[in-house]
Amino acid sequence: MGYKPKRTLYRLTFEDPDLEGLEVVTRRPSVDGLLRFVELYEQVQGLDEESFKPEDIKLLTSLFERFVKVLVEWNVEDDDDQPVPRTVEGLQGLELDFTMQIIESWITGMFQALPPLPGASEPGSVPPEASLPMEALSPSPVS
Repeated sequence: MGYKPKRTLYRLTFEDPDLEGLEVVTRRPSVDGLLRFVELYEQVQGLDEESFKPEDIKLLTSLFERFVKVLVEWNVEDDDDQPVPRTVEGLQGLELDFTMQIIESWITGMFQALPPLPGASEPGSVPPEASLPMEALSPSPVS
């Protein structure tokens, strides 16, 4: 029987006062998954939602498909106070700016929360990683 590594969960935190009360829990993807996600995200960044072409919609849908794979839970509700499902269709039913804010926070957090590389340090010294600002995501394991 082989070893199955535990999945680390992250609770996203948002500094934007308009997002107060929003709770989003995600998991870290594989390295390949994260790299592909960032590649898609960068392609989507240049899109203008007023003039979407069919290939743009496919790109955005692909980004949403990847994000729902890491989206563990959230408390997003629709206008009728019903939970928005953690699906591509659920994401597509929200305003693009809102969805992209969540995705951007997740991407930023994944890179800020990367574990430090192993190496020697002086006892009592503060590693350089400890002084990095943590804006969008605080890596706090969720029980």
